[in-house]
Amino acid sequence: MSILLDSDHEQREAYLEYSRDVIKYFVENSAEFYGNTFCVYNIHSLLHLYEDVENFKCSLNEISAFPFENHLQSIKRMVRNGQNPIALVTKRIVEKEQAKPRQTLSHRRFYVSAKTRDSCVFLEDKIEFVREKRADGKLVADVITLGDASDLFEKPCKSKIINIAYVDRRMDQAHRQLVDKREVVKKAVCIPHSDGFAIFPLLHGIN
Repeated sequence: MSILLDSDHEQREAYLEYSRDVIKYFVENSAEFYGNTFCVYNIHSLLHLYEDVENFKCSLNEISAFPFENHLQSIKRMVRNGQNPIALVTKRIVEKEQAKPRQTLSHRRFYVSAKTRDSCVFLEDKIEFVREKRADGKLVADVITLGDASDLFEKPCKSKIINIAYVDRRMDQAHRQLVDKREVVKKAVCIPHSDGFAIFPLLHGIN
């Protein structure tokens, strides 16, 4: 899934067939791992996600219906009783549109700060630890290239293939830089691990 969700076209295409093989292995052996009742239609459908990415030449994020499905919860909250629900929802939507400008379902920006929990992000091929956030949108950060980081694991594949890395706590390879917030590609989760940190990218990027 990490490969199929990767927004980097070249990286995604390079490991597309590998992702297909791993998903196929998982589906074919899922009954052994989790029992026969686990093998429902949704598990079989995983096999076709590879085909969607191959056909549309884009990340799964770009063809996902999750933003629309997620928006359904706000529509459901508009229904107060079972009488004329369609008319009720329509009136509430019209009222909201008249009260404020129309909002889209995507492009919600993530929050970045110098606080530890919100300070780790990805640039194109770099990991950035924000140390100071300036009013003009610039970020003072310690930056480490993904190549200088280590693999967190090597099976079933080397972790850096899917942008998961291990960084030593001393961060000797880091360089202090001034970075524009607009250069940030996606946010990451930084978890203490051994004598350093395990870095996991948030798969849904800035959307």
